[in-house]
Amino acid sequence: MRYITRQLYQSMQGGSGSSPEEVNRRWHEACECYQAELNSIKACLPPGMRSFAAVTLHDGVVNSADQSRPGCVELRIDATNNPWGPRGWYRVEFRGVREVEGLADIMGDDWLYEEVHLHSLGGFEYCVLLWRSEFRVVADEVIFETMSGPQTGDSSMPTR
Repeated sequence: MRYITRQLYQSMQGGSGSSPEEVNRRWHEACECYQAELNSIKACLPPGMRSFAAVTLHDGVVNSADQSRPGCVELRIDATNNPWGPRGWYRVEFRGVREVEGLADIMGDDWLYEEVHLHSLGGFEYCVLLWRSEFRVVADEVIFETMSGPQTGDSSMPTR
């Protein structure tokens, strides 16, 4: 995460020693800077990411995260408590994966904020700040699908 960093997020939760006004100013500045970057690169992003870049899964829970096929990373998210974006169960599949970090750490974690950037090795770099961890993937494309709910018989999709 380049703009919405863990340090910035934690300062918004209090106890940073900065005034609420200063913390709020830094938060809004980071959000505006990120939005300006996203607006400037959007036309260069692969089609799926152009659409997905506008989606937040805030307060979603990562119910599965795996790389079962070469070059593919799949996340399943319970975003039924999402206050600002789509609500429901979603599958996010990254294709043409070149790099991935934090995949093993995100299971069961709460999704907070996301950023997308261009990357020289793939079409984009997608980063997620979660409650306890962070996730990063460099890939060529993303597929974002609605699911009907936890998949029956799929032990990787526990209910909350």
